[in-house]
Amino acid sequence: MTAMLTVPGETARQLRKGLHIELGGAAQDLEEITLKRDQVIHTDWYEEPLRRFDAIRALLDEIGWSDIDPPAEEMCIDLDAHRQAVTRALETVLLVADDDMKELDAVEAERAKQGEPSAREATTRRVLALREFATTVNVNGGGASG
Repeated sequence: MTAMLTVPGETARQLRKGLHIELGGAAQDLEEITLKRDQVIHTDWYEEPLRRFDAIRALLDEIGWSDIDPPAEEMCIDLDAHRQAVTRALETVLLVADDDMKELDAVEAERAKQGEPSAREATTRRVLALREFATTVNVNGGGASG
């Protein structure tokens, strides 16, 4: 029996954001290897970043790469198949969310100066929903279990 993870539509947007960031990180790791001396001799150096890259890509293929039409409804992900990609992406967006909360006062002050409406409630709601969702996957922002 596989563990299915239900992802609310708005949380899926955040998950995609984290997946794209992680995909870039895996690509950077691959680039670093290609620039090292003896990379042809040590082809095993490629294994972990390629495995990570492929796992992220597989999940993006499943849930969609773009937020142009974010899902209005929840989606289900096979957590057994995609646990590593999901947890890494959530850890990343939780770090971004923490930064968003730390910078909220400054952002709100700038929005007020520009005559823009407050985004405090929406930001807080997004971050809280993301943290709550992460607990269902056992992600705590500093490491994942499972």
